[in-house]
Amino acid sequence: MREFVLNDASIAAADQRTAIDWLADIAKGMSSLVVEKIAQNTLRTSRSLQEIHYRENSSLWEVILALKQQDERLFLMRSIVKSPLTNELEQSVKDRFPVCEGRSFPSPVGNSLVLCAISDRIAVSFPSDSVWNSDLIKVDFYELHDDESSEVSEEETFEEIDNLARSNHAPPLYDAPIPSALNCADNPAPIPPPRTPYRTTASHSPKRTPSCSRARSGRSA
Repeated sequence: MREFVLNDASIAAADQRTAIDWLADIAKGMSSLVVEKIAQNTLRTSRSLQEIHYRENSSLWEVILALKQQDERLFLMRSIVKSPLTNELEQSVKDRFPVCEGRSFPSPVGNSLVLCAISDRIAVSFPSDSVWNSDLIKVDFYELHDDESSEVSEEETFEEIDNLARSNHAPPLYDAPIPSALNCADNPAPIPPPRTPYRTTASHSPKRTPSCSRARSGRSA
């Protein structure tokens, strides 16, 4: 089953009440995907939840503890948190991750989105901006390639990733076709072969379709 990845770039809220409302609704969507066996109750994060702040001196862990909805609070407290992002990551993705760099959201804040783009994990976001308040996010990133002559080339590419910022972003994933009987964590998209070296490029590469991607249409926020 797929994993959730916390989108660092989205974690911001004006006050605790807003953060609580958002997180309670997100937990509903996450738990529904776990019940449907689409995802496992695992959340990858760049740091511990105590170290991730939605505003100065206010951590995400404090928001979880402040949730009044018992089901959502217990769901999040029982989640398996894997930190940092590469902790217990499958080797093929772990090898590819360092040669990818976010374009719109560079490292380190964009690392979680790049991880989702190359491994078909599900981003979890606060709906703190219109770009995050959607069930799909376009992730633009660079990827380095080399060949036997040690020439290094840089490819500009992108992927559309599944994103959960509200509970109503979960249902579109229920009937998404699964191309393999194995989950993406066990059967990750292969590392692409080296390209012909080139120095620069001004054009975007066409959308690649890795083995774990899901084709969807007619989706809306």
